[in-house]
Amino acid sequence: MRNWSEGNIRYGLHFMFSHNDTYEHNTFFRNGAGVAVMYTRNVTMRYNTFAENSGGAAYGILLKDIQSSLISDNQFRNNTTAVFMEGCTRSTIERNVFRENGWAAKVQASCDNNVFRYNNFMANTFDIATNNQLVLNTFDSNYWDKYEGYDLDRETRWATCPTTR
Repeated sequence: MRNWSEGNIRYGLHFMFSHNDTYEHNTFFRNGAGVAVMYTRNVTMRYNTFAENSGGAAYGILLKDIQSSLISDNQFRNNTTAVFMEGCTRSTIERNVFRENGWAAKVQASCDNNVFRYNNFMANTFDIATNNQLVLNTFDSNYWDKYEGYDLDRETRWATCPTTR
């Protein structure tokens, strides 16, 4: 909690097979990859900042085979890829701010039953990318700055923005 991880060649934080963990209020800045979480379930990742993690294989968060986890109230800014997900299921990604990333989220076809809600996608080159036409995840009540249409009930089209830290 309240750690600053900067300038690492590979990961600012990397853990595997580490169930039922929480990490909060940390900053991952200018690393090869901010955080890698692999083969883990029931992880809570809240109130973190992932910024300027850039390069050909750089991520704010790399999630590989994650189950039943929560990624909430984080700031993702100016990463090559803010969130990369492969083989992830039953996780919730909510109330995050994705700003000025190359890709806000790359969600592979091997991911299912994940919920993206109340996130803000602003000034990213690409908001969401996948490697298949079939999407088995839910995207609900997110703000998309590039969206110019109306929702069906003509209510506001953005989610409540998390507090900027």
